[in-house]
Amino acid sequence: SHIIEIKHPDSMEFESANISFTLDKSIIGNHSINEFEILRFEPLTGEVIPVDTTVDSDNTISANVSELCYYGIGNALERYKFVIKKQILTTKG
Repeated sequence: SHIIEIKHPDSMEFESANISFTLDKSIIGNHSINEFEILRFEPLTGEVIPVDTTVDSDNTISANVSELCYYGIGNALERYKFVIKKQILTTKG
C-alpha cells in the first residue's frame, strides 16, 4: 500500500478540501469498491484514522478533509477484522 503526503509549499488556511483516489481494477480485485476507505496517518503517533469516505464511481472514492496530512486507502473489512482480532487477543489477557 502507498501513503501519500498531501501538502502545500506555502502556509495556507482552509476549512476543507476534497481528496479522491481512483483505484486500478487490479487493486480492487474480487472486492467491492464499497469495502475501501480513505485513511489518515498520524506520523508522530503511528495512528491510522479512517475518514468518512464516499464511493464516487466503480473505482473512485473520495473524502472531505480538514487538514493536509498523510493519506492512503485501505480495505475497511480487513481493518475491522484486525480490530476484532486485536480486541479478542487483548481481552484474553
